[in-house]
Amino acid sequence: MMDDLNFRFFYDKGMKLYKEGKLFEARSFLRRAYLIWPWNQKLEKVLKEIEDKLLNENKSLIKPGEEDYA
Repeated sequence: MMDDLNFRFFYDKGMKLYKEGKLFEARSFLRRAYLIWPWNQKLEKVLKEIEDKLLNENKSLIKPGEEDYA
């Protein structure tokens, strides 16, 4: 029962942040929800989507010819 409440809190908060475009914060909450309920396929898909968007966002910040040592 408590896991259900924790999952719902993290999932709802993460999806709200995701819809607002706050990807980094949303990823944090949704990862916590995923740790509680790892078999939720919709959540897994959303996390993958966020990771891809964040990766593309970071790549666009790197100037051509500039090395990424991170």
